[in-house]
Amino acid sequence: DDKPTLGDMGVMGGEEGDEKQAKMMKLLEEADDIEELDEAKLRQLVLTFTKAIDKNVERRMKFSDDPTKFMDSEIKVHQIIQDLQGVAASPDLFPEFVRLKAVAPLLSLISHENTDISIEVVDLLKEFTDVETVQEEGRNAEILLDSLISNQMIPLLVTNLERLDESQKEDQQAVHNTLNIF
Repeated sequence: DDKPTLGDMGVMGGEEGDEKQAKMMKLLEEADDIEELDEAKLRQLVLTFTKAIDKNVERRMKFSDDPTKFMDSEIKVHQIIQDLQGVAASPDLFPEFVRLKAVAPLLSLISHENTDISIEVVDLLKEFTDVETVQEEGRNAEILLDSLISNQMIPLLVTNLERLDESQKEDQQAVHNTLNIF
C-alpha cells in the first residue's frame, strides 16, 4: 500500500501523529458501527425516554434534599437525550416521533431544574429545526414543527432564556441555539 498517511503528508508527525491517526481511525470505525435508527428502535427509545423522565421526576420529588439519590435518573435522561440526536439525523422518523407523543415530554425538559438537561434539549431542538433540514424534508419537518409549536415550544424557550446565565459558556451556547430555533 503506497498511499501516504496523514503523518507522511506532514499533517501529523512522529509517534504522536501515529497515535492521533490511530484514534481517528478507531472513531471512524466506531461511527460505522452505530446502528441506524428505525421505527421499532424509535418506539423503544421513546418508551425508555418517557419512563426515564417519570423516574427522574419521582426521584427528584422523593429525594429533593439529596441529589445523590436522583443523580442516576438524571444521567439516564441525559443519555437518552443524546440518543435522540439519532432522530434529528433521520428526518423520515419525525412523523413517527410525533405520533408516539414524544414531543410534549421532550419539551417539558426545557424547564427541568437541571439546566444541563435543559441545554441539551435546546441543542436537540436546534437540530430538529435546522433550516436546511426543514427545507429538504418538507412535510416530515412540517409535522414535527407543527407539533413543537402546538406544544408550546416558543413560550417554553422564552421562559428558559430568562434563567440562563450568559457568563457561562454552556448557557451562552443555549442562548445562541435558542435564537437559531426562532
